[in-house]
Amino acid sequence: MIPKEQTIHQNLSLRPSEVADETFLETVYAETRRGELAVLNWSREQENDFFKMQFHLQNQAYKMQFPDADYLVAVFRAQVTLTGQNGETRYALTNPFGYYRFTDIAAGETYVISVAHKRYRFDSQVLSINENLSEINFIASETLVKNKR
Repeated sequence: MIPKEQTIHQNLSLRPSEVADETFLETVYAETRRGELAVLNWSREQENDFFKMQFHLQNQAYKMQFPDADYLVAVFRAQVTLTGQNGETRYALTNPFGYYRFTDIAAGETYVISVAHKRYRFDSQVLSINENLSEINFIASETLVKNKR
């Protein structure tokens, strides 16, 4: 038996990491590891220098170990559009982590899901909904506007 309503959730809108993301990624790295250094009684500046060094060494190691890997970052405030066979259109915005969610989706239907963002282009996907879906990820295929740095 197919449920009448389904949910599309916990999906990501992603884009390739750029040089302009480095400061943000360093900060995320530092804040997730800061508690480990509490016993050392270092100043905030010493901790930041240490984390910056560790971040860059880890990044280099990853790139050497996985030279063909994609390094991706979530896209915030991308508009996700879900269009049903009957033309009904629903919208969602991605949160700071790239997640979005649609609820109360009719099962057994086919939908087109697309993502729009002012800086990135994404390819649309066609989905046949028969169960709750997750891991429907969109990866930016092209940067429309380059960061000025």
